[in-house]
Amino acid sequence: MKRNYLHLNVLLIGIGLIMLTGLQGCSDRCEESRRWVYYEPIYTSLEEIRSSINQTDIERDIKNPGRLYYLNGYMLINQPGEGIHIIDDRDVSNPVYKYFLEIPGNFDMAGQGNHLYVDSYIDLVVLDVSNIVNIQEVNRVENFFPEYNSFGYYFDAERGLVTGWEEVEQFETFESDCEGYYYSGGWWPYNRGIAVDFAMAESSFNPSASVAPPSSPGIGGSLAKFTISNNHLYMIDQSDLHCVSIENPDQPVILNKTNLGWGIETIFPYENHIYVGSQWGMHIINIDSPGNPDHISTFSHVFACDPVVVQGDYAYVTLRDGAPCRNGENELNVIDISNKSNPTLLSEFNLYNPGGLGVDGDLLFICDGIAGLKVFNAADKMSITDNVVKFYPDLEAIDVIPFNNVLMVIATDGFYQYDYSDPENIQLLSEIPLTYE
Repeated sequence: MKRNYLHLNVLLIGIGLIMLTGLQGCSDRCEESRRWVYYEPIYTSLEEIRSSINQTDIERDIKNPGRLYYLNGYMLINQPGEGIHIIDDRDVSNPVYKYFLEIPGNFDMAGQGNHLYVDSYIDLVVLDVSNIVNIQEVNRVENFFPEYNSFGYYFDAERGLVTGWEEVEQFETFESDCEGYYYSGGWWPYNRGIAVDFAMAESSFNPSASVAPPSSPGIGGSLAKFTISNNHLYMIDQSDLHCVSIENPDQPVILNKTNLGWGIETIFPYENHIYVGSQWGMHIINIDSPGNPDHISTFSHVFACDPVVVQGDYAYVTLRDGAPCRNGENELNVIDISNKSNPTLLSEFNLYNPGGLGVDGDLLFICDGIAGLKVFNAADKMSITDNVVKFYPDLEAIDVIPFNNVLMVIATDGFYQYDYSDPENIQLLSEIPLTYE
């Protein structure tokens, strides 16, 4: 689950529905017969949240994995809203689960050297990972993410933060006057909480996870929201790019933020630029001056979810539909970025429902939803999907990290690693099972 923000497009839809309802005449009663589940928010004080980072010695099942991050030979797998699974991956043929690090409200991370930077609801936390079996919090920038909210519920000075949702009741008929509003996107504000469509509550709504970012930096997947380049930490929320200096790793210094518009989703560093994928396009930001990111151009596309990876003069962007991406396209775009001020579409290819992706040399790895993991030879940018290297139809991959001829894959049923040093003979090295609910 992602950090949950009240999207601007949701507001616009709601306003439009209000106006349409108003045209029907406010002397009538508006009745909608439908089955709903009513949830009320669970609040936790900031004091409790800020004292809850805890290392557990018991192996914990990996469920509904989030971000994937590789640092100093260790694979870090986020459990959305709860913390990070630590896996010793120095022997890729025999990864060893170490422990679970509880971090309330954690969704994103990035690391460099002996430090890991994570979000914890509204705070940015600095962790010392020099001793991986004894990770310590060394600093905390409080209230760094003030826009954090859960279904529109922000921090409340008296009650704290919403850290979960409790089912109160189910009902089948909702009645309101014409000044009321109704949102058909699966949930809407109701009474002291939210009403969730029964089908959504039974399938995709997870109330515990829905509360919902000279040493070398680690490596994140294509769905990352945190990244590090030139001793600076770059982070995105729903609309802004945040820049923080970590030249003194223990003492992050907030420098600035750049507004890129609503719907930004992923961030990817390459050489002296960072590339931000959004629901409306791909932004290119120059970081020649690391502390002063310069937004130089945007490549626009139809409304769709949009991770991006880059190599050489080309950016590879997957577009997909489905919540929260509505009716977007399902395709791969190859964008010529040789002129950073004027990126242009070079080619596009239809796919099933692509998400995370990775590139290394001529190999392009694409997570194509239930259609499986696909490996292409991307040397010819005009015929990529005609050049299939390997196809894993039963592997519902979410995101990948290709590094040193090892492909790290997080999928709905496990964490897999493959040796692709010989592309014609890709070999499975190891797997760790997990569950995706």
